[in-house]
Amino acid sequence: MRYPEDGAIPDERGMALAVAVFALAVMSGLVGGTFVAGLIEQQSGRNTLYVMQAAEAAEAVLQEALLPVPASTLSTLPIGGAAQSPVAVAFPGLTVEREVVRLTGSLFLIRTRASRVDAAGTPLATRTLGLLVKLTTDSASTTEGVMPLTQRPWVQLY
Repeated sequence: MRYPEDGAIPDERGMALAVAVFALAVMSGLVGGTFVAGLIEQQSGRNTLYVMQAAEAAEAVLQEALLPVPASTLSTLPIGGAAQSPVAVAFPGLTVEREVVRLTGSLFLIRTRASRVDAAGTPLATRTLGLLVKLTTDSASTTEGVMPLTQRPWVQLY
């Protein structure tokens, strides 16, 4: 095959442009993939934060429920019947509902459901916890109070 006198190869003109465009396309694909992976990682971290906020709010309200629960109110609940009317507690960006169910004569389940909500009130994450408590009588006096079970009183409900 004969080549022209100036040394240019006629079949390969414009090949450098095609290779450069292909290289730019590959590099932009790699950069775009990295940005997508970073965005997913950020959203995953934010969702984990929302779940932990909801779980901590549910646990806080559950612990708080042990303090003001009068034993006389609990004694009036029917065994296995409907739960005590839910009590709603509001934190900024969180809503928590608490209810008490009587399981046996002296065993109760305190259930809390916390939701992390956005500005429109749409739930972003929800956690439900339960605590098994029993009625106990103080040995020094005859007043009744509630006390968590000694073994495995916490339950994560789904």
